[in-house]
Amino acid sequence: MRIREKLLKLGTTPLSNEELLTLIIRTGTAKENALKISRKILKKHTVEKFPNLTLEDLQKIPGLGSAKSCSIIGSMELAKRILLKKEHNLLLSPSAVHQEMKSTWDKKREYCYVFFLNSHKQITQKELISVGTINSTLAHPREVFTSAIKNHAHEIIISHNHPSGNITPSPEDLALTKQLKNSGDILGIELIDHVIVTQDSFFSFKEQGLLEQK
Repeated sequence: MRIREKLLKLGTTPLSNEELLTLIIRTGTAKENALKISRKILKKHTVEKFPNLTLEDLQKIPGLGSAKSCSIIGSMELAKRILLKKEHNLLLSPSAVHQEMKSTWDKKREYCYVFFLNSHKQITQKELISVGTINSTLAHPREVFTSAIKNHAHEIIISHNHPSGNITPSPEDLALTKQLKNSGDILGIELIDHVIVTQDSFFSFKEQGLLEQK
C-alpha cells in the first residue's frame, strides 16, 4: 500500500517517521525514491533534532536539494508555531506568566507586555506595549486598549519586570492597574491580572485581591 493510500485509509497514527517525512519531501531523485532519502535523513538526524536543523544541515545529505530542504524546514517551523500557540493558550496562571516573561528578567529597564485572551480564555497574542526606565514604565491605557480592540481581545493580562529585584508594586503600578481595570470595565475588556516579575519571584494583583479594589 502506498503511503498516501495508507494515510487516507488508516490515518496518520500507523505511519512511521520515515513515511511521514516521505510525504513532506514528496519525490525522490533519479537514483533514489523519496522513502530511501527519508531513511538516509533519519539515519543522520534523529526526529528530536529536527526542530533545530538548518538548510545547510539538510543540503549536506545526498538527494536533498534546496526545494526538499525548504519543505522540511517549513514544516518544522509550522509545527513550532502550533506548539507555541498551544503553550500560549494554556498560559493563565501568574507562574506561567512569570516564565513567559523570562526574557525580561535581566533587563536594566522595565518592559511592559500585554497578553490578549479570547472568549475561551485562551491567549491569542502577546505584545510589547512600552519600554520604560530602571524604575518606571510608560504604559498608558490608551495604547493597551487600542491593541486589545485591534486583536479582538475579550480579556487582558498585563505584566512588566522590576529590574531592581523588588516585586512590591510602586504607586505608579497601583495607579496604572486601577486605570486599566476601570477602562476595561467601561470597554467590556476585563483586566484579569497584572503580574510584576523578577528573576526569582512574581507579584500577582489578582492573587493579592488588588483587582477587587475600586
